[in-house]
Amino acid sequence: MKLQDIAPDGKVRDLTEGWLRGSHRAVDPARSTPYRPEHGHDRAEALVPGETALFEIAILPTAHRFPAGHRLGLSLTSADDDGFAMQGMTHTGLGMPARNRIFSSSRLIVPIAPP
Repeated sequence: MKLQDIAPDGKVRDLTEGWLRGSHRAVDPARSTPYRPEHGHDRAEALVPGETALFEIAILPTAHRFPAGHRLGLSLTSADDDGFAMQGMTHTGLGMPARNRIFSSSRLIVPIAPP
């Protein structure tokens, strides 16, 4: 996923990103904070087709001042089609189709620094 600055003219600027392998979604509560979930990556949990799964995905920290009229955007995907351009990383897909649905209880928690 990517956190974005969306200008009034619709121009999108990627600010930072986060990613998580679905099978490693278990959160380590002892290492996590409200704004940054940490994953133990000590076991794999298979996704079950048709079942809802919760993903808590940390976004790499950044700081950005949004000019008046700009909006905060969040782009979610199940593939890194652009090769994680911001980090210079690439992955090889498994070639298996997937259908994803984001439920209305989804949320983005953003800490706001004082002026």
